[in-house]
This record gives sequence, structure tokens and C-alpha cells, in this order.
Amino acid sequence: MASGCVCEPVVDSLCSSAAEPRVGNSCLSELPRYRFTRRDRVRKSAEFGVVMRRGTTRQTPHFKIRALPNTFGRVRLGLVVGKRAGNACVRNLIKRRLREYFRLNRQLLPPNMDLVIIAKTGAGSLESEALIQELNSVFT
Repeated sequence: MASGCVCEPVVDSLCSSAAEPRVGNSCLSELPRYRFTRRDRVRKSAEFGVVMRRGTTRQTPHFKIRALPNTFGRVRLGLVVGKRAGNACVRNLIKRRLREYFRLNRQLLPPNMDLVIIAKTGAGSLESEALIQELNSVFT
């Protein structure tokens, strides 16, 4: 337990699993490029409102994506997952998967943009790989 990994207090083996790949003595998620911090999020209601009103829209079968250029020098993510997407467990699963996609594929996303992803009905039934393919079709 001397590697300094954030997830070490829980179980050291979690860090070395496929979910948390290691680079040297630290977890990959500790590298600044792969972290998902407060600065990476659209958090305020007013910010969501501006993106919803002025942003351009792209749609997939399960998601609506609004994008608006920002002045923060980074891409930021906002999520909207309403009750029609499913119960609380399903909504949280959708949000976890979308945040993970954003965290790992940030280089594919347009720079200096605020992105708001709105989940449609049926988004909870998507497998992770189908979600990745659907979002890649928009961003690549």
C-alpha cells in the first residue's frame, strides 16, 4: 500500500483492475488529463439555460446534445437525465456512463465547448459499448 493511489484505502486490488489502469506507481485517474473535476462540469442553472437556448443541437436515438462555445479554455459537460429515462438506479447508471465517456474521450470532443447531454427515453437500456458507439458517431 505504498503506491499512493486514492482508491488504496478501500482495496489495493481495485486500482490494478481493468477499471483503474495503472501508470507507474499511480492510478490513471490521478493524471490531470483523466480527472473529472468541478471545472469540467456545467454546474449552474444559468449556465445550463444559456447552453439550452443558444447552443447547437445534435441528436442520436437516445441522446440530445447541445453545444455552445465557452471562454474557459476547456470542454465542460452538463448532464440532464429526467425521470422518463428510468428509475433512480437507471438514471444514475446513465450519468456514470456518460461521465466516464467524457473523462476517457475528452480529446475527441470539441475544445472550448460547453456540452449538455440530455438522455431520452430508452437510454437506460443501452449497453456501455452501444453508448460509446452512439456518442462517437456524433463527436468523430
